[in-house]
Amino acid sequence: MTKVKSAVVSRTTCAQYSAEIGLGNFLFIGKGMSPGANIPSSLLADVFEAMIAAIYLDGGLEPAKAFILRFLDDEIDRVTSDIGGSNAKSQLQQVAQRKYGSTPRYLLLDEQGPDHNKCFKVGVDIDRHRFPGAWGRNKKEAEIKAAVNALACINGDELPHPSD
Repeated sequence: MTKVKSAVVSRTTCAQYSAEIGLGNFLFIGKGMSPGANIPSSLLADVFEAMIAAIYLDGGLEPAKAFILRFLDDEIDRVTSDIGGSNAKSQLQQVAQRKYGSTPRYLLLDEQGPDHNKCFKVGVDIDRHRFPGAWGRNKKEAEIKAAVNALACINGDELPHPSD
């Protein structure tokens, strides 16, 4: 959650949404900035956060939540899938080195479909321990799902991605 929060509620993201809805047009800027000058991203981010606070103070949690999700819902989904994928592979590498003294090897087990629409099945091997494979629309997705499956096996959990 910390990684998601820091990626989603970043100065860059807040400034981007602030600029998108034109909040910079409503700022009274001091003499230090000339009219028409680019507004610093830190100021745009601050005004976006202030807008959320004003909505919360005026209408309560539900309107503020609706406003936030209108902008950040897609960003949250994107970040969690990015973090989840890269995190699964890095977590598996850490577990593999700690538990087996080895690093994971991703093996292409199968591929199906025409060249323009292939699916790939990838498995994980750690020091001769083979874990159930997983299917993906591309090799990277299949590797991520296979890493999640391997972590589930190591932890004694149910497989989140069926191998067949």
